[in-house]
Amino acid sequence: MVKTTVVNTDNEAVSTTSETLHDPDLYAKNRKAMRTHEQELRTMRYKIEDEILAEHDGGNPDHQE
Repeated sequence: MVKTTVVNTDNEAVSTTSETLHDPDLYAKNRKAMRTHEQELRTMRYKIEDEILAEHDGGNPDHQE
């Protein structure tokens, strides 16, 4: 295991993240792939946040207060 990322998203679509790097050397050797996976996770997080917002706002994920 190289890295653990935990994402918690509340019912207001606010996410908190926590990351633990278990093997810095392995991360460094695979930096490009790791960054690709990190971006994929971030994209997934935003999609989940938008879905939660759409449920609250009647389908408008761009709503901002």
